Amino acid sequence: MDCLLLDLGNSRMKSALLGPKGPVDVQAHAYPRAEDRVQAVAAHVRARAPRRVVVCSVLGSEMDGALTAALEVPVRLVRSGEAETFGVRLAYPDPDTLGTDRAVALVAARARVGGPCIVVDCGTAVTVDALDAGGRHLGGVILPGVHAMAAGLRCATRGVRAPTDLPVQAPPVFARGTAAAVRAGLHRALVAGIEAVVADMAASMDGPVRVIASGGDAAWLARASRLSMDVVAALTLEGLAIMERA
Repeated sequence: MDCLLLDLGNSRMKSALLGPKGPVDVQAHAYPRAEDRVQAVAAHVRARAPRRVVVCSVLGSEMDGALTAALEVPVRLVRSGEAETFGVRLAYPDPDTLGTDRAVALVAARARVGGPCIVVDCGTAVTVDALDAGGRHLGGVILPGVHAMAAGLRCATRGVRAPTDLPVQAPPVFARGTAAAVRAGLHRALVAGIEAVVADMAASMDGPVRVIASGGDAAWLARASRLSMDVVAALTLEGLAIMERA
């Protein structure tokens, strides 16, 4: 095995081997505990035994440094600003302050669509970013994902248990129990929020706009939403593959 691609999110790590046409043998694993993330990633890399590793991480520079020190193979930490060498002009004045996962996903979206598109990444946080026909990043928004919303509700209230499972069909609005009421509210808040952001973005963009959904909850969103979208579970890994092959 030559190269391992790693997408290190807030809740899960995603990995794939770099194949001739992109990522292959994609895997996703939740971290056992936040404080054990470095050890978990290092163990995963050792098990897959690559000769080098390419990393997209949102865990911060301290965690990136610890991970690089823990791994026993060469590590390339991709920066957001590198997206600008792959036909994507980032909207942030300092490109490296954009989340690396967002920038790398835009590289993959640009390669897939080649036209105006909106990328919805559904994970711990939900990010929605727009690209115009020329590859210009118009900007984006960040919403809390369903688990973050549920955690916030638990912290701000007493006795409210917030379920985080995501039913495909919207639960009845006339809920007859606290858990059911929370589930109905979280479902509607997340779906309606994403749909509203996508609609506002698309209304300001020229021509037909493709929507790509990625992240751990992307398949759920595609079923639950009225939006027409392509589900690409490993979009960030696709972007890493493009950037590594160049």
